[in-house]
Amino acid sequence: MDFAKAVRSIPDYPKPGIIFRDITTLLGNARAFRSAVDALVQPYAGVRIDKVAASKRADSSLAAPLPISSRSASCRCGRREAPWKVIGEDYTSNTRGPGRNP
Repeated sequence: MDFAKAVRSIPDYPKPGIIFRDITTLLGNARAFRSAVDALVQPYAGVRIDKVAASKRADSSLAAPLPISSRSASCRCGRREAPWKVIGEDYTSNTRGPGRNP
């Protein structure tokens, strides 16, 4: 499947020279969404996966069905929303938090 046709491109957003890729059109197309999930799972067929981690944003929309397809658990990770036990915190953010450029 050509996923580029299922994802809307919005030129010059949020600023000139940037093309924003809007996956809501992919999520709204059942066949394309299923194909995307299959394409993400396929490279790991036969590999034991303990957990699938996803950030709080768009990744979680695509990562949510992966544990079902790969028969694993899921874990949602985000700033200040770490899973049960915090092992470490090291990230750079363009919005706020550690590593923010003033």
